[in-house]
Amino acid sequence: MLLADAGLTPEDFLPAAALAQSGRPAARLVDDRMLALGIAGDPAAVVARCRALQERGATHLSFGPPLGPDPVAALALLGREVLPALRAVTDPRPESAGSRHG
Repeated sequence: MLLADAGLTPEDFLPAAALAQSGRPAARLVDDRMLALGIAGDPAAVVARCRALQERGATHLSFGPPLGPDPVAALALLGREVLPALRAVTDPRPESAGSRHG
């Protein structure tokens, strides 16, 4: 739905993804419509942008190349700060599921 609203299809991203995955520059294939769907910033900004996309109807979020100048650090931040924050809002399972205290 969000892609269609932006005038895009998943296939529109394939040429840039292929270049990026092969380590070649892909920026010339990324247009303003694609950038409008992109997410960048510190963990708080990324969480806020993801939540805004979810509120607009996004049901799938992907985090993948490019991940900035230090992809390992970016993945660590995603795992440590972004994903837990998003999971806290979107996970319907109760916190205590599968564990018992006492």
